[in-house]
Amino acid sequence: MELSARPIYLYLIGYLLFFSQCVTKNSTAGLTTDPVVAEKYADPLKLVSPFPIGTVMSLSTFGLPQALSIVKTEFSSVTCENAMKIQATQPTATTFNFTESDSITNYCLRNGIRLHGHNLIWHQSLPAWLTAFQGDSAAWENVLKSRITTMLTHFKGRVKSWDVVNEALSDDGLLRVGVTSSNSKASLWAQKLGKDYVARCFQYAHAADPDARLFYNDYGQEYSPAKLNAILAMVKDFQKRGIPIHGLGLQFHTNIQRSDTDLKNAIAQMATSGLLIHISELDISMNGSQSYSAPTPAMLDIQKSRMNVIAAAYKALPASQRFGITFWGISDANSWITNDWPLLFDKSYAKKPAYYGFWDGLKL
Repeated sequence: MELSARPIYLYLIGYLLFFSQCVTKNSTAGLTTDPVVAEKYADPLKLVSPFPIGTVMSLSTFGLPQALSIVKTEFSSVTCENAMKIQATQPTATTFNFTESDSITNYCLRNGIRLHGHNLIWHQSLPAWLTAFQGDSAAWENVLKSRITTMLTHFKGRVKSWDVVNEALSDDGLLRVGVTSSNSKASLWAQKLGKDYVARCFQYAHAADPDARLFYNDYGQEYSPAKLNAILAMVKDFQKRGIPIHGLGLQFHTNIQRSDTDLKNAIAQMATSGLLIHISELDISMNGSQSYSAPTPAMLDIQKSRMNVIAAAYKALPASQRFGITFWGISDANSWITNDWPLLFDKSYAKKPAYYGFWDGLKL
């Protein structure tokens, strides 16, 4: 009995060891103890990429050692997630508070990280004083110009690029003015200042800091041809009129259901503008029409593939147009998309398959 049981016992041990190694190498967290794999991906993203790779930071990031370590190790560019928006920087019409934004700016300067300004003018996240503002069109124009001038002047020489206007267009390609079936979020700026306020924002920004690179930033280019074409038409109009604009931000808040063709087309079409192209707020959501309690291996593989496609398609652009790719979050633990897994690092700050897909795309 003892002799016949021994081979089975050894077989079971061998099987368990093999299974354990497979789990370690193929964990959904992207962890691996395989020395060959570890050596291949030893270089961080910022060293692999020929263009800046970025993420977002908030004041809370300083209290998250694992997140801060990833910022230092992997990324060469940072965007303030909320700290530079009007709600965070302008408590009244005539006063500014730069405590949070200066903390992030100074951290980036100390660590040799580029800081991209986000954003000067947006129709959302408005402070109560602005939504209640009763001034005439001249007073509104003064608020607009004063805000842009103060921000550019304060950060001049430290922040060298800005999202001047964010999301001015709705999905139908029309300016956000009133509420329509395709545009549930109207813009007070457009309502109070007219359709050409976007152009004046760029003029005010350029006057305040002639050396700053100025971007228009928006989402939906990968699914809305109307918005994509409207942005390109706006650029042509600005160029014809001598309005200073240097770059376009494609947010790319996308999902695993979006096709590779849609993603590649958006990047290629926006590049026809000849401007700098910034994939400015990248994340790839898992949950769509259905909600999942955990990502499946198949979902993680699709996300990995999408990250690979985006990195490779962006790398194919002319080097002179590659401003960089910025992820809208450091890890799934602090993404603005709750109960999902849209980023390169999981909720334990471990690399996911998406990380390796993106890394490989940069190396193609």
